[in-house]
Amino acid sequence: MILLSLRRVQNNMKLLFISLGCDKNLVDSEEMLGMLAADGHEIVDDEDEAEVIIVNTCCFIGDAKEESVNTILEMAEKKKAGTCKVLIVTGCMAQRYKKEISEEIPEVDAILGTTSYGDISKAVKEAQAGRHFEEYKSIDFLPDISGKRMLTTGGHFAYLKIAEIRELLPEVPVLALTATATPEVVTDIQARLKFREGNVFRMSFERKNLAYIVRKTDNKTKEILYILQRISGSAIIYVRNRRRTKEITELLMNEGITADFYHAGLDNAVKDLRQKRWQSGEVRVMVATNAFGMGIDKPDVRIVLHLDLPDSPEAYFQEAGRAGRDGEKAYAVILYSKSDKTTLHKRVVDTFPDKEYILNVYEHLQYYYQMAMGDGFQCIREFNLEEFCRKFKYFPVPVDSALKILTQAGYLEYTDEQDNSSRILFTIRRDELYKLREMGKEAEALIQSILRSYTGVFTDYAYISEESLAIRTGLTRQQIYNILVTLTKRRIVDYIPRKKTPYIIYTRERLELRFLHIPPSVYEERKARYEARIKAMEEYVTTENICRSRMLLRYFGEKNEHNCGQCDVCLSKRATDNLSEKSYEEVKRQILNLLSHSPLTPAETADQIKAEKEDIGQVIRYLLDEGELKMQDGMLHISK
Repeated sequence: MILLSLRRVQNNMKLLFISLGCDKNLVDSEEMLGMLAADGHEIVDDEDEAEVIIVNTCCFIGDAKEESVNTILEMAEKKKAGTCKVLIVTGCMAQRYKKEISEEIPEVDAILGTTSYGDISKAVKEAQAGRHFEEYKSIDFLPDISGKRMLTTGGHFAYLKIAEIRELLPEVPVLALTATATPEVVTDIQARLKFREGNVFRMSFERKNLAYIVRKTDNKTKEILYILQRISGSAIIYVRNRRRTKEITELLMNEGITADFYHAGLDNAVKDLRQKRWQSGEVRVMVATNAFGMGIDKPDVRIVLHLDLPDSPEAYFQEAGRAGRDGEKAYAVILYSKSDKTTLHKRVVDTFPDKEYILNVYEHLQYYYQMAMGDGFQCIREFNLEEFCRKFKYFPVPVDSALKILTQAGYLEYTDEQDNSSRILFTIRRDELYKLREMGKEAEALIQSILRSYTGVFTDYAYISEESLAIRTGLTRQQIYNILVTLTKRRIVDYIPRKKTPYIIYTRERLELRFLHIPPSVYEERKARYEARIKAMEEYVTTENICRSRMLLRYFGEKNEHNCGQCDVCLSKRATDNLSEKSYEEVKRQILNLLSHSPLTPAETADQIKAEKEDIGQVIRYLLDEGELKMQDGMLHISK
């Protein structure tokens, strides 16, 4: 819910505007606000103060529909109490359910359909005069808007609204906070938020208790097990895709390590449960995509492992920083193989496919929806990425990127997966339903609960909650699902289970490709910044002679003249500072040769090698740190 409010000096009616739904809904709301402000109404943000309340509704997904209904009913209570004199409902729910709103909520004084918002001033005047007003124009009608739109957002980024607010409240100080900003980003934030002068307070990025490690290996799964067996405590393992989260979790569970997986595709209830189990210590390891990040604050995480390279030092620093928040020793480890470099650079191509490729995706999208030239504006369509790629022989990742670039360019809006609630429609009449026999006690109990809980189920699809029905009936969610599937097969109901679906929202009509323009700010400039971050990440994992901590600090613009003394580079240098490369390799060869026959104590090992005891000790410590040796029951073993 967005409460849109700006104060006006002119005073006519005190008016509250509630905008619910997508970006189109918000734009329509801003157009109406401009008209109402021009009429002299005072826009307020307190529902108890408002004389006129306008609710711009949405029924795009089940949750939006439910929110719209609840908001209308809540505002209707304000009307009953006498604090509100006029209640107006607009938007797509008003268009679709005009009859139900008019008949079932008599407190509503005016109803405007999706394309009728140009008549909002007339609706207010008619309602003020005590006359009920309704207007529903064709869905293809385009309102003639000549007034000034009242902007509530600033460009493509919500935080830019702050800059507009500063014009209204110039004396109010503004503080911008961020955890991982490079010097360039800091400068950009100050410019976009219109800071009068540069004024930056910066804490050090240095984490003295956190050891940054890059381990080169061709067998990452083996390395994971070795590290987790050697370092106790809670852990996070980051991977790039959802499939790998499950695979790595199964690997750990088979080895007796308690683990769970987490990604954006899981239900919210499942994500909450798994997060709680991990935070309580019931589960030791969380295997996750970068969806597991915001709001995670477990203080005793001892190790963060990256199986795949992040896209940038910013992302890595953010994720690695989840380790050691209690101030105790912790490790941030990247497992790196030679193939990772190729994979990293391929992300540039996948994230920024050629412009010709993007244009082809746009054209095939029109074929997919059978969209005629000049049509499409304000159309909303479900989008099945797999089906689209299969039909037009694309790979999913670059198509996803192409759609996001088209979104940035303003031609459409490609949403992330939307959680669509389950829906049900009774396909037989109510009197026929009562004549049915032998459905079973559980099915009958479920049907009765649905009829008591939801209205309009015989005329249109109603959004239902299996969880709520389970509480009311005493059945399990699985039992409810099975019963509804059976009733669907018997053609008693049409049940559409809950699913996650992305959408395409057309913000412009279909254009000929020659009129499609992707500006440099959307493509070339963003691509250059992305390539720079990829290069910085590559340098971080491949450099072997600069302290890891110093590299990260330098990236974020912090000068640091001392090495951390605990990253893999520092440990390597410390082990070999007093040894020539030739001497080091000779001592290492002798140690490994001895231990290949049988385990030995460090003292026994040193006694059988012709070298300085201090040098032998340094090489042993280094080999232990690098994982080439392991200590078990006081004996040195070669790691297998």
